[in-house]
Amino acid sequence: MRDYRWLSAFLDASEAVFRQLYGKAGEKEMAKPIGRGAGGDVTIEIDRFSEELFIEKFESFNIPAIVLSEERGKIRLNGADNESPIVLVDPIDGSLNAKRGLPFYSIAVAKTGKTVGTTSVGLVVNLSNGDRFYAIKGRGAFRDNYFLERHGIKAKRIKTGEDKNRGVLIAEGMDKESAFKQFLVYRKLFAKIRVFGSVALDLSYLAASAADGFIHPLKSRAFDYAAGKLILEEAGGCLTDPLGNDFDADVTFNRASPFIAARNRAILDEMIKIKSSEE
Repeated sequence: MRDYRWLSAFLDASEAVFRQLYGKAGEKEMAKPIGRGAGGDVTIEIDRFSEELFIEKFESFNIPAIVLSEERGKIRLNGADNESPIVLVDPIDGSLNAKRGLPFYSIAVAKTGKTVGTTSVGLVVNLSNGDRFYAIKGRGAFRDNYFLERHGIKAKRIKTGEDKNRGVLIAEGMDKESAFKQFLVYRKLFAKIRVFGSVALDLSYLAASAADGFIHPLKSRAFDYAAGKLILEEAGGCLTDPLGNDFDADVTFNRASPFIAARNRAILDEMIKIKSSEE
């Protein structure tokens, strides 16, 4: 089955989520904790609401798929077997932001196989403003906006710049003890450091050259980065382990290795060099 059909299904299903959730972040009912998801994190109502909407809409496309969702776990849809593609879903990446009403949270979806490296379709939607980022492996990465698309304004292909400007570093996945140390290392390269709270969106905006580098010193789950990694790489950026080696991980609920990313290889190499000199 062509990946364009998968992307179309992802876009339609995520649009259903966006239409129903727009403006609801920060509401008391949406912030209510309802248990723990399959990934082990506390689930709040907005997580469940987004997940149910997406799965219900995606299922209507009658595409056999094994859905791995951070909240409900493993779900077989439309007669899927063990060889069916996997759909990774993080219904709300940036749950704390959504809970507090901070406008930086997303739904992230990826079509993949047994490892993150087999991801062939990725979609990330900023549920607070309608920005959408998506990619098909080998076909490039694109950005549009739900509101603009409704008015006939088409998606634009995104391509990361080749210059060595190192103005903005985005950081995620740090505990209190390591954060200050990381900032001391990377402030030598970057003028500003930002912590936004949604890995999927971080990588997507990095792909669009809104930032220059990214670090995630602690382990992270495939839900958080699979879609964003593909979008970044299709835009010409790169994501590796902290030593610059190729990064891949099994598609499971377990946390994988730390990673770093940049909008081009030259910046990434400088990040690796400065980090190595500090160890």
